[in-house]
This record gives sequence, C-alpha cells and structure tokens, in this order.
Amino acid sequence: MEEYKIFLDSIREINDYWVKVAESRLLKDDDTPFPSWKKQYALLRSIINTEENIKAYKDAINDILEGFIHTILVMFDNGDALADHFIIDIINYDTQKSIKGDIALHEEYEYTLNDVE
Repeated sequence: MEEYKIFLDSIREINDYWVKVAESRLLKDDDTPFPSWKKQYALLRSIINTEENIKAYKDAINDILEGFIHTILVMFDNGDALADHFIIDIINYDTQKSIKGDIALHEEYEYTLNDVE
C-alpha cells in the first residue's frame, strides 16, 4: 500500500476513535479526564438522551473532525496562508522521502471518506 494511503487510513482511525470518545464522554459521567468539562457533559447528557439524538451528536462531532482534518491536510498540501511563509511536507523518516509525492492529501482524504460512507 502506498505510504500516503497508510497515513490517511491512520488519520481516519484517529477520527473514528475521537467520535467514540465523544460518545463515551456523553454517556458516562466520569469518562472525561478534565473535571472542568463535567458540567458541560452533564448538560449535554440531559438534552441528548435518545438514540436518535446520540447518533446526531456523533454525526456532528464526526463532521467537525472531518472538517478539521481536511483543513490540516490542505495546509500540508500548501493550500493555505502558511505557504506564504514556508512550504511543509510529510517525510518518511526511514526513506527521507515525501509520502505525498504529487498528490493532494486533502483530495485523497475526501476519496477515503467517500469509500467509507
């Protein structure tokens, strides 16, 4: 498998993990490691209390995470204001070569999402 695909699969797994964490923190009173957020989760728990609402919550969290990841990948593709200052890349430590090559990671990530959905 091409390196960029492994990278994007890993990012997809991270996204899925954090959607599950969001659901877990919504459903369990003691699941957040940050006590300052317990009040907010308690409020959400009182409002989001049906399977349909929980699914909508997870879908919204997933949408936000996918947008965040897409934005980061655009940055790696040198498609944002950072490129006005310097160009970044993702380098395989062992080979010292770019995992991107000539592809646009954000576009490939969108293809990955379409394959999953």
